Amino acid sequence: MSVPSVTWRDEHPGNDLMKRVRRGATLILALGLIAAACGDDGGGGSGGASTGTTGSSSGATATGATGTGASGAAKGVFATDPRGGIYDAFQKTFDRSKDPFSSLTEFCTSNPAAANRKATDAVSADSIVIVNLRTKLEQLEKIGFALPLGDNNEMYRTFFTYINEKCGGIRGRKIDYKIVEVNSQSTTLDADRRAACIAVTEDLKAPIAVNSTGFAGTGLQCLTIEHDTIFITSTSDTNQTTIDSKGRMTSIAPTLSEYTKNLGDDLVKQGTLTGKRIAVVYPDTPGYPEAIKEGLIASLKKAGLNIVQEDVIGCKGGSSCGDGTPASVDKLISNKIDVLFPALNVVSLPGYLKEMATKGIKNGQIQMYQSNYNSQAGDLVSSKIVDFGGAEAAALYNGTIAIDTTPTGDYRGTDFKKSEWNTMCEKVYSENNKVGEKFDLTIETENSQAGAVGSACTFARLAARIVYLAGENPTRADLLKAKENIGAVDSNAQIPATFKPGKLSGWDMLFTLKWNSPCPGTKTPDKVKTCFTVVGTGRAIAR
Repeated sequence: MSVPSVTWRDEHPGNDLMKRVRRGATLILALGLIAAACGDDGGGGSGGASTGTTGSSSGATATGATGTGASGAAKGVFATDPRGGIYDAFQKTFDRSKDPFSSLTEFCTSNPAAANRKATDAVSADSIVIVNLRTKLEQLEKIGFALPLGDNNEMYRTFFTYINEKCGGIRGRKIDYKIVEVNSQSTTLDADRRAACIAVTEDLKAPIAVNSTGFAGTGLQCLTIEHDTIFITSTSDTNQTTIDSKGRMTSIAPTLSEYTKNLGDDLVKQGTLTGKRIAVVYPDTPGYPEAIKEGLIASLKKAGLNIVQEDVIGCKGGSSCGDGTPASVDKLISNKIDVLFPALNVVSLPGYLKEMATKGIKNGQIQMYQSNYNSQAGDLVSSKIVDFGGAEAAALYNGTIAIDTTPTGDYRGTDFKKSEWNTMCEKVYSENNKVGEKFDLTIETENSQAGAVGSACTFARLAARIVYLAGENPTRADLLKAKENIGAVDSNAQIPATFKPGKLSGWDMLFTLKWNSPCPGTKTPDKVKTCFTVVGTGRAIAR
């Protein structure tokens, strides 16, 4: 029996509503969803950020001092981070005394009800609707993308229910949690996403939606430009769409162009590419050439680097891009390329690497670099190199360097320590969910699920902070102003993240990752054949 592509329902017992919209199946969604589902989790879900080659980490501690003294310290409550440097500097910007949704030891604290609550265009006198816009990633298992992420609906339900029952809601208003679901396989995918948008914005009239399972296409414009819903997510969009949303597009992850610009800028700063003969290869998928040119290529050209070869690989309107691959690889050899940026998707990169190996290119002959554009800085997507391209492709790709905003694989370090934020999120979820789930970031087989808990925890509490800081009777304009000026926010691994007017995304750090085949130190080599490990220390994004 077919499954509806879009459903929405009230998550209150006895009031179940479902709407059927469309049916079908396609591969293409997998390519756009993996980054959002797995790329925001601080290393496949790791809870700390690397401070050395071993992946050591230590989370912030909520033991900040209050008030001001002779030293002129800022008034408020500030945590300290034993990692020091950028981590501790970030904590000194985060006053945790301003609202009941900023503690590092408690998900929320009790807050009094406003005396004169009234309805606005965003809230009723007694509640506010917040929607979890969930893509059904479990359906991707059919096409080889098993995503062990736990029960996403239960995660958000647990955190929002906790706010209602343990902390009195938000200024006396309860969160009216609802979920809108979209199939991850559909022949009318973009139309399905727009239908989901209409369910969120017009049927449920939600001023805020959260998402940690991926959501893309024109549905993003529908939510944040055509309508005025704040969308808190790990999904990436273009610079222009994010700008046009006027702050409503609230992604913790970089925009598509920022991914590749961060890669170029960071390598330029390191001096890694000086004197190298560089090739850039990318697909003709709509939007991809623009993002690569606007980000990576502009960065490299600005630095005066030697881009010898720039190839566009044809996709014929599909997700598998191979037109021009043999000729492109021939040029790598004739042009004596020693640095390659293969910005291809999960389906296409293995074939390109296989062609390289077949034509005699050896590991170390050409150094390859990636960003998390196309999710290539994540363990799941990069594992498909060996699955789809074989051992020769994996051997050639071994040692590839990725630059990303999350320290994928840091939990594999022998002295890894889970952050206080992730410890708190895991505890609240394990003690309060109704399905018996309990995950630990430090356990390899539970790492991705625990990362998903951390993401839901991050987005649920960010939504609550926005509502609280918007005032006693917030309008949609008040909510947007509060979000734009919220400043520092907590996230997986306690990676510094901030939102302010004109800033397109949240995370403020970069990490160097190395791709390994086989994966060193894995406890399950039969399941984990490849992996990223963290190299060196994290640093601030040059903005």
